[in-house]
Amino acid sequence: MYIVVSRATLESTDERVLTAYVAPAAAVSLALVAVATDAVTVPTTAVGWGAVVALGVVATAFAILAFFAGLARVGAGRAGVLSTAEPTVAVALGAAFLGEPVTPAMLLGGVLVVVGVTLVQTVEE
Repeated sequence: MYIVVSRATLESTDERVLTAYVAPAAAVSLALVAVATDAVTVPTTAVGWGAVVALGVVATAFAILAFFAGLARVGAGRAGVLSTAEPTVAVALGAAFLGEPVTPAMLLGGVLVVVGVTLVQTVEE
């Protein structure tokens, strides 16, 4: 639903404007849940605050902007299918840059996701 509504909104709104609305709304929503569940942890160092800013700008706002830009170009159906590859990419990046362990089950899951996305994207309608 989110992808379909966003696609419809992008017909009359620039992806940067949509991101400027969606990112703060998501931040407020998550902050409310964090406060309600007593899950708030506030950084106490400059490095901690730097990580928070990096997560907010790079991992959230830039990712939302990139998603909306792609959505405007490829449509809701393709964007929805391609977004299912996100966990596989996250595991690969975690392993490559952070030394995160990758289990055989994770590899199998990643292969299944990539094969599924490839089949859906290449099969003629």
